Amino acid sequence: MEAAGLGLFMLSACAFTALLYYPGSLIGRSLESQIIRRVLMGLAMALTAVAIIYSPWGRRSGAHLNPAVTLTFWRVGKVAGWDAAFYIVAQFVGGLAGVLAARVWLGAPVADPAVHYAVTTPGPAGPVVAFGAEIAISFLLMLVVLSVSNSRATALTGLCAGALVAVCITLEAPLSGMSMNPARTVASAVPARTGTALWVYFTAPLIGMLLAADAYLWLARGREALCAKLYHHPGTRCIFCCGYAGRAPLGEPAPSRGVRSTSLVAGLGLLALFVVVAPAVLAQQPVVAAAASSARVGTVAAIGLGDPRWRRAGDRIFLGIDHTAIVVTDTERSLRFYRDLLGLRVAGESENWGPEQERLNNVFGARLRITTLRAASGPGVELLEYLTPRTGRPAPVDTAANNLVHWHTTVVAPDPTASAARLRGERADFVSAEVVRLPDRVLGFAAGFLARDPDGHALRRHRAGGRPVSPLHLSLATKG
Repeated sequence: MEAAGLGLFMLSACAFTALLYYPGSLIGRSLESQIIRRVLMGLAMALTAVAIIYSPWGRRSGAHLNPAVTLTFWRVGKVAGWDAAFYIVAQFVGGLAGVLAARVWLGAPVADPAVHYAVTTPGPAGPVVAFGAEIAISFLLMLVVLSVSNSRATALTGLCAGALVAVCITLEAPLSGMSMNPARTVASAVPARTGTALWVYFTAPLIGMLLAADAYLWLARGREALCAKLYHHPGTRCIFCCGYAGRAPLGEPAPSRGVRSTSLVAGLGLLALFVVVAPAVLAQQPVVAAAASSARVGTVAAIGLGDPRWRRAGDRIFLGIDHTAIVVTDTERSLRFYRDLLGLRVAGESENWGPEQERLNNVFGARLRITTLRAASGPGVELLEYLTPRTGRPAPVDTAANNLVHWHTTVVAPDPTASAARLRGERADFVSAEVVRLPDRVLGFAAGFLARDPDGHALRRHRAGGRPVSPLHLSLATKG
């Protein structure tokens, strides 16, 4: 029952992620606001959790669905060690089975980079922030579960847990992906072949929930927890060390009509998901295939087919260097630098994702906004903004020109002095103290300077002089 419970939860997670984030989903394409998507995702997963907790299987197993929850109940003495071990194994197996079932059921949308098996990875702030956030939300959830399940309002535990799931997905997901559950994270990570910061999701939920157990015992002034169930139904046999197997605890009220109605609505909603959502998502697959194909063709057109020399017939394998590609944090900010200040023109734009892009970049789940910039001649500059995953590290602020990580792009301009003045007016970061005059023009340059773009990439601006500089010569110069 524990395996089936987490399996259904992961099946629902993958389905709703596909519905809200898959580019081929009609609903996903119509929602531009990320906060609205997270609100809807939170409500969907909250209803799923409520339906499982109040279901006959959830009432029987206790609906832990989470190794950290099981270990916390073991910590407070309500689960035997042998039972806890089997619960945890079942949770890991069931969660993985649920994701694999979603892959078979929904097909390609689940593996699409925008869905990526509903993986949980740290947000742009990094794994340390994700670690702290996971501890905080795990502590809050477990403290509420222990407090409500051991009060006269025990029948409301599932509703409180569902409400917290909705709030955490809405507000905390940008920090850690909102897991609180090692088995849930592993279930997505295995088919997605990503192990990003797994240590966060194995340690933080357990730390947070064990701390919540200690806090509860302290607040309860030594009064032990009653049972290891989120909802102890009066008529359901209990396998835990609660002392009232098969009967209601002293003073427990009968489940309210509102609780039963909410559980019924949640269950019907989950059933509707299985019947309706799959066709709605799968029906849009051709749109996504066309979009992905268009993105790849668009990139080739902007980079490979823009210059007539790439279309010349011949037996040469190497025809030249077309562009240099750099990763940027914000495309619009970089365009203000390269286009508005330096005068390059936008020659092509696309958004790329899919298995080919992942292999090309060696980044699983890669989804990029690509913008190609060109001057009147010579190689172009390609801006790569990673829409996912946004876990790249920024350039070190103290990088010097003689560091091994330093490289720069050379741009030839008629007047580098005027360019330097414009950049200084916009408070650009300079490597050179001033424009440097070059008396020996053997390389074809008369003057130049080194400056950095908004992301710290170095740029060498030269005035041409002497013999002409060929595009291939300029491209080799970009290696720094």
